[in-house]
Amino acid sequence: MTTRRSEGCRASTACTTVPFAAASASLLSIPWRDPGPRDLLTLAAALGLVRRTAEHSSSLSRAISAAGDAVDCAAASWFDELGVTVDGARREAHAVAAEVREVLAVSDCSCGSALSESAVVAAALAGTIADLAGYIESQSGPPVPWEVFLSPHVLDLLRRVAETLVPIAENLDEA
Repeated sequence: MTTRRSEGCRASTACTTVPFAAASASLLSIPWRDPGPRDLLTLAAALGLVRRTAEHSSSLSRAISAAGDAVDCAAASWFDELGVTVDGARREAHAVAAEVREVLAVSDCSCGSALSESAVVAAALAGTIADLAGYIESQSGPPVPWEVFLSPHVLDLLRRVAETLVPIAENLDEA
């Protein structure tokens, strides 16, 4: 598929439409009713796209680094709990990267759009936090015999992920 981007946007590093559009799409694609560690990799990829728009020394960049570390730790523990090998996890990561590249390929820069890209990502991230909290809550009760619940360790790591996402949403909401 051929994409068309305006010359002004391609040359401008200030244009955040494409990475924010891809980040929003990635966040909205995560199925929090029945997620897996691959979905955490999607979350990490979305955070990486948002980080591309932030200055390295900014509070947003620091918050994304902390969240990225928490997401990586939770995904690794979850993969380990499922008995997925490093090669299997690597294949999952490549699949996530391919999905993000696909979103980027169809995105077009619309510099100067009336809608704030950061507000869209902030809303998607707020939804992600709420959905993640709901998933954690659903996994925290006493197990029903036919349900397989996550280990308390992975649940604690997912709680940490949710906590680290809040400052990012706040930073984006203020932008």
